[in-house]
Amino acid sequence: MRTRQEAILYCLSLGGCYEVIPAYHLNKKYWNSIILDGTVPEEDVRRMIRESFGLTGK
Repeated sequence: MRTRQEAILYCLSLGGCYEVIPAYHLNKKYWNSIILDGTVPEEDVRRMIRESFGLTGK
């Protein structure tokens, strides 16, 4: 995964979500920051997204 758009499409594929503007004002307790330049394996990025998604109660 090398682009923001790829990450967004993967998030949307999980269902029950939609793309919103950055929410800098929200609680950041469970936030991840990932530089999408290919240095982090795609499966790790997907795992982190799934774990974060699971924390939302979806």
